[in-house]
Amino acid sequence: MHLVKELADFAEEHKDWLQIFQMPSYAPELNPAEGIWSLLKRYLADFPAADLAT
Repeated sequence: MHLVKELADFAEEHKDWLQIFQMPSYAPELNPAEGIWSLLKRYLADFPAADLAT
């Protein structure tokens, strides 16, 4: 969230044409790849290395 006073002033001055929508900080349903990365990270976290020399 932007808390800069200049940005708030700009938004207030141009509210006749400027629309601001607050988006959720984490919304996996908006990004389908998020679910795939989540599953991949869980799988790799439990993956033991067979040989550290290579």
